[in-house]
Amino acid sequence: MDKKLIVRTLTGIVFILATLLSVYFGPYSLAIFLLLIVILGLNEYNGLLKKMKHAHIQSIVYFGSISFLLLILVKNNVINERFVWLAFMFLLFLMIVILLRKRHKPLVRMASSMFGMLYLVVPFYCIYAIAFFDGETFLLVYDGFFAIAFFCLMWSNDTGAYLIGKSIGRTKLIPKVSPKKTVEGTVGGFILTEITAIIIYYYSNTFHWIDWLSLGFLISVFVTLGDLLESLFKRSAGVKDSSNLLPGHGGVLDRFDSALIAAPIVLAYLKITAI
Repeated sequence: MDKKLIVRTLTGIVFILATLLSVYFGPYSLAIFLLLIVILGLNEYNGLLKKMKHAHIQSIVYFGSISFLLLILVKNNVINERFVWLAFMFLLFLMIVILLRKRHKPLVRMASSMFGMLYLVVPFYCIYAIAFFDGETFLLVYDGFFAIAFFCLMWSNDTGAYLIGKSIGRTKLIPKVSPKKTVEGTVGGFILTEITAIIIYYYSNTFHWIDWLSLGFLISVFVTLGDLLESLFKRSAGVKDSSNLLPGHGGVLDRFDSALIAAPIVLAYLKITAI
C-alpha cells in the first residue's frame, strides 16, 4: 500500500474518532473541539489572505473565537441573549476602529475580515446547534445524534467522491477551480451519501425516510460547493493545502471545507421540519 495513503488513512481515523468523541461526551467537549477548529481555521484563513496579499487583520482570530464562545454560551443559557447582542456590537465597533486605523485598503481589509467570521464562525455554530435537535424539535437538552449523523453523511460523500473519482473519474467537474474533482466522483459521493442516509434511518427509527434522503441530497450538493469554494481560495493563494497541520489531509480548512456551506443549509432544513 502507498505510504501516503497509509498516512492519510491513519490521520483520517484519528480525526474522525476525535470528532465523534467530542460529540459523545456532551455539549462542553463539542464546544471546546469546535472552538479549537474555529481558531485553527481562522488562522489558516488569515494565512491564505496573506499569501494572496489581501489586506486583513490578524485580530480576526480573536474576534471570531470570542463570537463563537458568545453564541455557545447563549445557546446553553449561561448568559442573557441581550448581553450577547451588546457584546457583538462592541466587537463590531472595535473591529471597525482597528480596520479604519489601517490606512492601507480599509474597505478590502474590512470585507475580507468580516467574511472570515461569516465563513467559519457561523457554520461551526450551526453544527453545535444541530446537536440539540432530537428528530422533532430543538431542545435545550443536548442530544448529539443528528450532529453525528451530519458528520457521517458528510464523510460518506467525501469517501465516495474520493474512491470513485480516484478509480474511474475521467470527466472534470470544474477544472479551473479544482482540477482533481470529477463528475464521476461527485456522483459516487452522492450515491454513498444516500445509502448512508437510508442506513441511518433504518437503525435510528427517527425522522422520515424522505427527510433522510433530502438531507443526504442537500449535504451532497453543498459539501461539493464548500469544497469548490475552498479550492478557489487555495488556487487564488497559489497553495495546494491551507496548512500542513494534518498529515495527508493538509489543514483544518481542507478537512472541514465540506461542512462550511452544508451545515447552515442542514440546520435550516431541520428548523423547517421542526415548525
